[in-house]
Amino acid sequence: VWGEGKAKEERCLTCHNQPEKLARYNDMPFIHENHVTKHHVACLHCHEELKHGFQEQTAGTMPRLGEPAVPAAAPSTPTPALAFNCAFCHEAKHTGQLEIYSGKAPGLGLPEMPSPMFLANVDCVGCHYREKMAPEEQEFRGHTVAASPQACVKCHGPEFEGILRQTRLILDETLTKLQEKRLALEQGLAVSKEAGQEKGPILKQIQEAERLERFVRLSRGEHNIYLAAVALRKEEALLAEAAAKAEVASADLASLPLLSGGYCATVCHEKLGVKVPPETVTAFGKTMPHRMHTTLLPCTTCHEIGGHKSVPLKADVKTNVCLGCHPE
Repeated sequence: VWGEGKAKEERCLTCHNQPEKLARYNDMPFIHENHVTKHHVACLHCHEELKHGFQEQTAGTMPRLGEPAVPAAAPSTPTPALAFNCAFCHEAKHTGQLEIYSGKAPGLGLPEMPSPMFLANVDCVGCHYREKMAPEEQEFRGHTVAASPQACVKCHGPEFEGILRQTRLILDETLTKLQEKRLALEQGLAVSKEAGQEKGPILKQIQEAERLERFVRLSRGEHNIYLAAVALRKEEALLAEAAAKAEVASADLASLPLLSGGYCATVCHEKLGVKVPPETVTAFGKTMPHRMHTTLLPCTTCHEIGGHKSVPLKADVKTNVCLGCHPE
């Protein structure tokens, strides 16, 4: 509501000029009884109008990708007309998508890992240009554009055909398997007698795992498959630790591409003709059979998956992994 609804004294002169009547300006009971009760004078004859609606807002709207959000500021003066700003009711509609695409989700304890397309300054319209709503609905509801599978081909060439679909498939598979594992753990914990007083901390771990799962699912992990994979590996680790504490059997999901680190090869490299893994690599001054090791171990056993083309060896890999099989 804007305004104070004041009844200014000069308004009395519209109808009255008798000094004895004007002298009773501050006699509220008398004024209201004689004007409203007895003569049914409308409020707005004396009072200024109170306006109902939203004030105009120039801040607090959704930022463009890479720009900081601008907090809403209280307007200094009332706006005389309605401000039809969708952001008043539809708040933070794409916060998750912005976080996963920009790679900045510190509230989840994830590393900063922007999508390569974010780093290349590709805005939403680079992929979202296909109309999703039926033509007959658009007249009154406008239209929403979905990501087009042809967006990859448009910029990267025909060899990228089907990569978005494949990315979504492995995301859906991983999310489904993790959800099944989490629900089975919750059921097992409910009847477990082994956990005892540990149930509280275990439930907290399960809740943290579920939050990571929601982040990837609702923010659409295909916006940044690298950060999505990190989040899901963290979820898997939390569930595995919780299952061990509760002494509840749980599925081993380590071989899933998003959890093993093999998704780079299965989703992208094979389609593009990139030979991954190579037959041999040089490590610690020796030539080793790389492909043979990948058939025995997940990529994440030896490598940190830090994003696109960033897969360094773990700092302790020689001590914790190599010496386990090769004591020399």
